[in-house]
Amino acid sequence: MDIIKYQNSFLLGSTYKYLLTAFLLVVVLSLTGCETDQAASQFGPTSTLLQNTITAPATATIIASATTIKTNVTPSAPVKSLAQVNSDWLRGTPCSLPCWEGIIPGQTTIEQAIEILKTFPFVQNITSATTGDDGELKWHWQGVDAGGIIEYHAQSKVKTIYAIFSGLLDYKLSDIIAAYGEPSHVSILSGPPNKEGEPVSYSYMFMYLSKGFYMNYQSQAKLILDTNFPVKYPSFFALDSLDSVAKLLSLGNTNVILPWQGFKSLDFYCRNTIFPDKPCP
Repeated sequence: MDIIKYQNSFLLGSTYKYLLTAFLLVVVLSLTGCETDQAASQFGPTSTLLQNTITAPATATIIASATTIKTNVTPSAPVKSLAQVNSDWLRGTPCSLPCWEGIIPGQTTIEQAIEILKTFPFVQNITSATTGDDGELKWHWQGVDAGGIIEYHAQSKVKTIYAIFSGLLDYKLSDIIAAYGEPSHVSILSGPPNKEGEPVSYSYMFMYLSKGFYMNYQSQAKLILDTNFPVKYPSFFALDSLDSVAKLLSLGNTNVILPWQGFKSLDFYCRNTIFPDKPCP
């Protein structure tokens, strides 16, 4: 069933029921001597309740104003906060990995992904661009110096997404392990400095290939691998091989993706991308 069509048809029915209920309520209040301005103060556009919490049937689509975006809401809950989005995926909410916020790599189209992103008032500056067969949808998280990217098959008849780089911040590896166990694979690389005169840079990637996501972190220092290790940017994908993962992450080949063997020294996992035959500096 087409999701958008279903929501629109549901909206028409729900709106009719809402208007009918409101009309009957006014009639009842009039018959019992209640003043109409009292009803208006409770249910009118200046109502504090309506300003803070939009309530409607679970799948209804609300258009708050001519300049705002469509918002999916639940009967009793306000629109999600960014903090909730930042943590819900660790609880498998609202869907199981690699699905993120209802966007499923390998299934969701780019048009559907855009509509879902528009439901969040803290998503800003949504843009889309294509390069050859690949398309990128980008956005910015309001109030945070970060944003996300969705990659999709731009030239396909059905423009299906295949990767989500959420841009969400500030986790510890212990948070991820508590939710999904230890990683299946890891890739730790030392590379050239970001700028001349700066220290060597390090890239840390912790992968959960069977669940379709990975976390990463960038640093100019060799960090200790333990449960307090900082990780960022959960990214979700629908790929069926290490080769595909290596291509997605621009790793060159699979030799730098190693099976996770527990918490070892950094040198155990690290690979030198400047001098491959030498240990990481």
